[in-house]
Amino acid sequence: GGGLDTAIFNEIRPNYFQQRDGDFRAFGLNDNEIDQIISIERAQFADVNIALDTDANQSGGLDAKLIGAVFGAGNRSDFVLVGHYLSMFDAGLSAEEVATAAIASQRFGEYAGGHSNESYVDLVYQNVAVPDPAIRDYLVYLLDAGILTQAQMTVAAMEVPLLLTRIHLTEIIENGMEYLPDSASVQVGAAGDDLLTGTPGADVMFGRAGNDVLTALAGNDVIDGGAGIDRAVLPSAKSAYVVSRDDLGMQVEGAGDNDRLINVERITYSDISVAYDIGGNAGVDAKIIGAIFGVDALQDEALVGQYLALLDAGYAYETALGVAVNSGRFAAEAGGTSNAQFVDRVFFNLVAFHPDAATAAPLVALLDSGTLTQAQLGVLAAETVYNNVNLVGLALTGLEYQL
Repeated sequence: GGGLDTAIFNEIRPNYFQQRDGDFRAFGLNDNEIDQIISIERAQFADVNIALDTDANQSGGLDAKLIGAVFGAGNRSDFVLVGHYLSMFDAGLSAEEVATAAIASQRFGEYAGGHSNESYVDLVYQNVAVPDPAIRDYLVYLLDAGILTQAQMTVAAMEVPLLLTRIHLTEIIENGMEYLPDSASVQVGAAGDDLLTGTPGADVMFGRAGNDVLTALAGNDVIDGGAGIDRAVLPSAKSAYVVSRDDLGMQVEGAGDNDRLINVERITYSDISVAYDIGGNAGVDAKIIGAIFGVDALQDEALVGQYLALLDAGYAYETALGVAVNSGRFAAEAGGTSNAQFVDRVFFNLVAFHPDAATAAPLVALLDSGTLTQAQLGVLAAETVYNNVNLVGLALTGLEYQL
């Protein structure tokens, strides 16, 4: 019937012969002891399990293709590995999501020599085809340009005809695929904002759509935030971890764990939060702070968090900067709220000296005439090269803030 059903046999797999006739399968010890089964997805023997849902788009078939594409056809005989990723398909993850977990794994990184786009292509391409240098370079380009992700390319690679031959897919469809149970702890979000919490062991967490908060406990976790502004929560202080970035995402090592973060924009440690989306709201936040309060104000984590929260809540760049301009802090630092005081202070924040009258006059005139508002001129100032907030450096270190 429906669901994931298992037939249990008492003896080891080699003692049974198997026959298939369409949707019917039969397992027998001899001609007088034959069990016929239908609508059964798994068979459990004394020594091994067999996935019988092995048509190309069923869990077993998808798992066989994934193992071949990511780890190589020879690893289909690693029954624990096969069972590990089979459990993810059984948990309802899509092929792209399971591919994400597989290519984020430490094992794949060791096989490929890293998680760069070039390392990924070099391994997966040879797993599924006979490599051609020109095609190899084009595949790397597709990843570098953001046209495809590594996971999306993996799903496409799973259908390459030579791979299907290498993994003997026709035989798998006919006879099933052997595996040993190795259930992964899988947490999956919905379309909205989710709060997901891992276990003390290794977890795979997918936030999917929404602004999700994904809490990692002990264990080597794979966390994919999906769409939205997603935040991973780690149990120890920031100083306990080393964060490195590559083409796949972030690797966070420390406190006895090795976590892989993908599509995660923020990390909250036990003592501080860090925004890593410097190409997004965090970068805009840094530019607002630099122009309106000065680059040194980036050390004020509470201030950084205040305006980051506005941007995350949907405030436009100009609107959030306008809030900063109209704040009591800016008025105190500028000595007032007049157009002349605004120009003088923002100019000083950018170049560390005050403008002379001839320099300030045309800028003040733009404001006095209503050609620009203070917020509009502030955005223009924030976007100049003089707003030296070091976005390149922040892309590596992240921007610290308080929630």
